[in-house]
Amino acid sequence: MKQVPWFERQFSNCNTQNTFPSIVERLSGTATLLNQKVKGIPNDLLTRKINNTWSVKENIGHLTDLEPLWLGRLQDILSNHTELREADLHNIQTHQANHNDTHLSTLLFKFKSERRKLLNSLQNLDESALFKSALHPRLKTPMTLLQLLEFVAEHDTHHLSRMTEIISTSPLQIRNSKKNSHYRVLFDFYIQFTNGGSLEGTDFRLDIFQKEISNEEVTALLVKDLRLLMVGDVKIENKRILLETHKRK
Repeated sequence: MKQVPWFERQFSNCNTQNTFPSIVERLSGTATLLNQKVKGIPNDLLTRKINNTWSVKENIGHLTDLEPLWLGRLQDILSNHTELREADLHNIQTHQANHNDTHLSTLLFKFKSERRKLLNSLQNLDESALFKSALHPRLKTPMTLLQLLEFVAEHDTHHLSRMTEIISTSPLQIRNSKKNSHYRVLFDFYIQFTNGGSLEGTDFRLDIFQKEISNEEVTALLVKDLRLLMVGDVKIENKRILLETHKRK
């Protein structure tokens, strides 16, 4: 079943109930849903474009591209602006970003980092702020802060649904090709933390799905895999790519 294009969606502005906790829960869960959706999917499928529309990777990148807009619009409402800042309706940033050439772990890490900024800005909000509003420039209707957050959550879901559609309609041989795409990166690392202390390792291995990966992408994958915080300088050395079966399901 084909879903309605985003710019044709209509949104109700009659909600006067405080559904803030539920909406924040949805916004918080998007990064996890993205990880679950693309886990084990081969790069050929992640970069596949159907009828010249965005690939799975480009959908993920687009979500990250819009995070500064959502944060800016939040500040517009809190600063009592009469109208929300405009979005780029042509999505030029996404079209020019080459998200397909970016390692999946980097795309996921960037989204999680940018979304954290939005979530952090929602802490300690007064309930009265939830119903402050400003005019949405495209919809031409007032949008409260609460409705803005619901709008963002719906936008997340729209693109998650699109990724599901791409994956489910792809040829079976592409979806099953992950067993022929098992690579691991072997490397040494040294991590300096911003709050003091360090961590180092030798002959560390991580699962990847392509033959090439940059040091920056290895760093993003390492930080995500080890769930590290307050990471400063990272050095990656003696990097090698191995054709080796993945150790994690």
